[in-house]
Parts: sequence; structure tokens; C-alpha cells
Amino acid sequence: IVSNTPVEIGAPPARRSGAGGGVLRVVYVGLINPSRGLRTVMEAARLLRDMGRKFEIKVAGSGKDFRHIASMVERFGLQKEVQLLGWIDHQRLNDVFANADVGLVPHYVCSHWNNTIPNKIFDYMNAGIPVVVSDAIPARRIVEGPGCGLWYPDTDGAALAQRLVQLEDDAVRERYGKNGYQAVVGRYNWQQDRRVLLDSVASLTNHQLA
Repeated sequence: IVSNTPVEIGAPPARRSGAGGGVLRVVYVGLINPSRGLRTVMEAARLLRDMGRKFEIKVAGSGKDFRHIASMVERFGLQKEVQLLGWIDHQRLNDVFANADVGLVPHYVCSHWNNTIPNKIFDYMNAGIPVVVSDAIPARRIVEGPGCGLWYPDTDGAALAQRLVQLEDDAVRERYGKNGYQAVVGRYNWQQDRRVLLDSVASLTNHQLA
């Protein structure tokens, strides 16, 4: 009925053309557990590095798969491209988003992620950055609807790498970022979802709620 939408809508996104001296800056925020798909992200990173692309991936979070991801960074020789930041307080995430060009939601497809909407997708949209998601049903639907990013088959590192190559284009990123922000302003925010929730309760109880 309602989603994990943001309570506060951010300021209109600033133009991010030519960010980072031609380096595509990618961010993932959240738990680092096996179902979150970060192993596929590391595989994509290795492919991008081998292709000679300029990029960096910042992973903000912690969890039971942190050591495995760290070992992949070391084994693939990705220390220059991948930064594992550890857990970051939610109030500091705006600083992370301000220096990012793309937000990742790489969750593996399963019954859980096909019936759950991660709040990070709306955080990225609210920050005005395009989103790359796996083909988990809700995430793909939200990204495709307003046209705010791209999706890829959940375990396909080569496909993820290709989506990130597509987002090296400044104009493409700007268009997706603006679309995502406008979707948060118009639909994906708690002011809208609050009313949906209250109206749903009212319809079940025959009592109108303020």
C-alpha cells in the first residue's frame, strides 16, 4: 500500500556534468549481505577495470558479507576503484550522494526482493542521481515508470558493467536524475503515502483519519 518513501524532499539536484574529471562515481548504500548482490557488483567492477573505464565505487554499509566483498576487492585488484566505507549514519548520506553520479540497488531476485521496495532507491532519486537496479520486480517497475535509470539481470556482471558504461554519458545521467527527482516530488514521498495509508485505514474502519 505504501513504500519506504522519504519524509523530506531534497533541493532540486545540481547539474553533474563532467563529474570527477571523467570518473564515473557509483555508490551503494545499505547492508552488505549475500542477497544484496554486491558480489555481482565486484564482478562488474573487474570487467570495467579490464575495459579501461574510469570509475569508482563506494560501498557504504556493513553486514555478514563484508569480509567476502573485501576479499573480492583484494583478489581482483580493485583497491583503487572500490572503497568500502563501512557503516555511515543516515544523516551523513547526503554528503555521499552529493559526490555520486549513479546509485546501485543490485539485489538478487528472490521472493523477498520481489515483494519489498528498498528505501535506498528513493534516496537516490531524491538526490537526483540515476539508479541502476537488478530485475527484482518492484525496483525495476519503479525505475522504468518515470524513466530514472536502468535495470539488468540480477546475476549478470557483464550486463551491469554495460549499464554503467551507458551512464558515462552526462546527458543521459542528467535526464534520468531529473526524472527520478520529479517522481519523488510528485509521487514517491511520505506526504503522498501518508494519505494513502490513512485512506486505506479509513476504508476498513469507516472512520476518516486526519
